[in-house]
Amino acid sequence: MLTFFKDILPKISSYSKKLDEVTLLTNQHWVYVDKNGASKVVYIFRSNSDLLISINGRVEKGKWTYLGNDYLLVENPNESLLYKHGFFDDTVLALKIDGTLDFAFFVNETKIGKELNNIDNILNYLDNRYIAHIYQSTTETKILIYSDELNPICNENSKWGYCNSSGEIIISQKFDSAYKFMGEYAIVIIAEKYGMIDKNENFIIEPIYEYLEPFYEGLALARLNRKFGFIDKENTVCIDFIYDDADSFIFGKAKVKINDKVSFLAR
Repeated sequence: MLTFFKDILPKISSYSKKLDEVTLLTNQHWVYVDKNGASKVVYIFRSNSDLLISINGRVEKGKWTYLGNDYLLVENPNESLLYKHGFFDDTVLALKIDGTLDFAFFVNETKIGKELNNIDNILNYLDNRYIAHIYQSTTETKILIYSDELNPICNENSKWGYCNSSGEIIISQKFDSAYKFMGEYAIVIIAEKYGMIDKNENFIIEPIYEYLEPFYEGLALARLNRKFGFIDKENTVCIDFIYDDADSFIFGKAKVKINDKVSFLAR
């Protein structure tokens, strides 16, 4: 599921702070971004190494320790976890759970927590903030340039479309969100549903999914009815929607999870 982050991490690593810059970490409201969104969990790292964890307003106490070499030990009443630095700035904290492929994402609520309330919004934010650059900014439009081809563009009504490098609108601004083109296709969002269009503005994947990633090795990871599966470019379900979590295929394998049991699918 976090293939987007794995893709952009090398490109944004130079912008990341180190975990030893604890003044950025401490005494902030770091909201844990839960993929299911069932609870609001806030981590407050106190300067005295106390950790306050608020779960829907009910507070638990723990400890945190910076161990050096970009490792962070987090101890809560139920478990102790060793995290390794993934990405860190004044708004986003991404920590890799040591020994796994999983990341935990936190958003600084004091800064922009209400806007980045799910993982794909965080990835889009990081992409826009650090990879894209502003081509033009007026009261009417904002263009984010990724290439010389089609670029996401937002109008004053917060609707997204695509323009060419000259600023000419090529794909109409009717989407609630729009990602950059990955090859011939781009992911767009309408009414919180994900779909995919081609460069002629045709939907190759109708916006019916709760989550969607680009095609990797011929298949796209999607979520429907809170379960993950894989579809092809004809929107045929190739791997059933039965998984609680999943990653896109990389080198012929995809990590999947059912009832906390992790396994790997072969392509």
